[in-house]
This record gives sequence, structure tokens and C-alpha cells, in this order.
Amino acid sequence: MAQIRLQEVQRSKQFDWVVRLRPDIQFTYPLGNIRVYDGSFVHAFSALHSEIWDGFALIPRHFADKYFSARQYGGTEYCWLEGPSARAARSSDCQTRLGLHLEAEGVPVARSFPRSLLEVVRPQGYDPEKDYITQTGKGLVRTSEDPRAQE
Repeated sequence: MAQIRLQEVQRSKQFDWVVRLRPDIQFTYPLGNIRVYDGSFVHAFSALHSEIWDGFALIPRHFADKYFSARQYGGTEYCWLEGPSARAARSSDCQTRLGLHLEAEGVPVARSFPRSLLEVVRPQGYDPEKDYITQTGKGLVRTSEDPRAQE
């Protein structure tokens, strides 16, 4: 959110919408005119087991601070859960945390998109058994170290 706020200060105007898009995702077809989306909802789609998928969302600016504070909701930077809360999670821990956080904050979510809208695009040679892609101060970094092991 710091980059969004900086851009808003530089242009002396707040954005109407913020798009959350995972860096390894691409659209398979256009979203269309943003004016058709209701600004009183965060627009996303359901992951497996109907949780909100955390890889893409259209977020009205007035919900953006709440949406992007979901990581702090769990008390750690990483989403991986341990213990009883992990057993209660139905899909990824980040999705569980995001859904619980938005619900607690009273943020309404519309599941507006079909799964066919997006596809995952990974670097050539990517091996999910060996490669981790993590966010650092220098951007996305591909590494063979599990970031969870550093906590």
C-alpha cells in the first residue's frame, strides 16, 4: 500500500480501484469496462472449497487498506499456519487468513469471475519441488530455500 499511497500523493488524487494480481498470473481475456463492477464489493473468485483466492482481486480503493492488511491479521508476515488452525484451513493458509480478515473487517466480497479468466505462467525450468519464489526488498526472487525455514 505504501507505493499506492505514494502514487496518490504524487498525482494529488486517490485511485478509484486497486488491482491485486500475483506476478505469475496472466489474463486469458479482457476484464471489460471497470465501470460495470460494483464499488461496494471487493471482486474476486472462489478458490477450492469456496474460500477467496488471494491471487487476484479488483478492490475499490476504500477497501484497499483493509484488504492488504490481511498479512498482519495473522501476526506473521508469512501465511503458513501451524497447529489446530492449520487443520481448520480448507485450502491455502493465505486464502484462509484473507477470508477471515475480510469477514472480521466487514468487507463484502462478490465472487465475480470464472476460473477461466486467469492462468498461471511460471518461468521456464521452474520446479515446484525445488523452487520457491519469494518477495524481498529487491522484488521477486527465485530461491531453493524455503522461506518458512527462516522464521
